[in-house]
Order: sequence, then structure tokens, then C-alpha cells
Amino acid sequence: MAVSTQFPHQYVGYVTTTDSFYIADYTDQTKTSTVKRGVEFHLGTAPADNVFFTLTNNIGLEIGGIPFDNSSFICGGNPRSQCECVVFPHDSTTDSWVLFSELKYCQNNTTKNSKQIKKAIRQLYRTRHYYVQHGIITKQNTSYLIVSLPLQNVPFKGFTPTPAQLVKLKRDRNIILAFRNNSSVIDQKLLSVV
Repeated sequence: MAVSTQFPHQYVGYVTTTDSFYIADYTDQTKTSTVKRGVEFHLGTAPADNVFFTLTNNIGLEIGGIPFDNSSFICGGNPRSQCECVVFPHDSTTDSWVLFSELKYCQNNTTKNSKQIKKAIRQLYRTRHYYVQHGIITKQNTSYLIVSLPLQNVPFKGFTPTPAQLVKLKRDRNIILAFRNNSSVIDQKLLSVV
């Protein structure tokens, strides 16, 4: 992936592992603390102090990830909307998978879920668009856009696209939109999100 040349400031946060990825967002949790934390990767061991999204990697494929923050995408001096992070095979090819994840820490409330899920989808689309726009990924790369609500069990209550909408996304844009708190690496070209 051409992240290192297109967004070198993001590449500074790049980490790799052959273990599972646990992704947690501490932004709200540390909002009033003197020490602020944001999106963090926990490699191989789940965090004990927060709930999280899990990318299970039982096959030991070397995968890498970049956590995003308010300086990840800037336009006209202002931060642009983005998701929490991107994860992909370390030795990516033109048809490797790429995972964009957005975590929302909301309780099981249908009205709030609907708003949070729609916002998460927008953030995921925008972040993917930035990567496509800069030639980092193409339509050949299957993009997994994952909305995670770590405080809740799947299926999440609230907004859910129709099966026809999900099929159209995959067919027209090679996007798999999923609502999960976990997924698994199958190989360099495929993730499991069921």
C-alpha cells in the first residue's frame, strides 16, 4: 500500500503483527483525564480496560494497521471526518483486502443506534474515499467497512441496510459493509465477517 508516500504522517503510527488485532477507542473514556488517549491497537492480547473490536488472525498472516486521529486527513487546515483505523496485509497486492473500522460506544438504544450507525457508515465511506482518491487502494481491493458497537451484542438494533443494498455495494464498488464486533483473517484476499 502506498500509505507511506501519500500520507507519511499516518505511516508513523503503522504497526504490524502476526497475532490478532484488538482495536479500542479511549477518546470518550479519557475526555476529562489529564492524559488523553485515542484509538489504540492491542496486539495479541485483548485490553483489560476497555471493550473493543477483534480482528482474529489465527493463520498468522503479517498484518499492519494505522490508527487515525484528527490530524490524519486535513483539508484547508481543518480535520476531515474519518473512521478509527485501517488494517491490511503487510505485503499487500492489488487485490488484497483492506479493513476500515469505526467503533461507537453507545448503549442498546434503537434511536441512538440508528444515528450512530449512519454516522459511522459516513465516516467509513469518507475514509475509504480518501484512500481511493490518493491511489492507495482501488476497486480491486475488497474494502471491508466495519461498524462496531462494542458495548452491544450482534445483531445491533437500529439502522441496517437491506440485503439488496449490501449486494449492490459489493457488486458496484467491491465494498463489504458489516455490523460486527469481530471478524477473522482467512487469507491475503479474504476476511470472514459472519
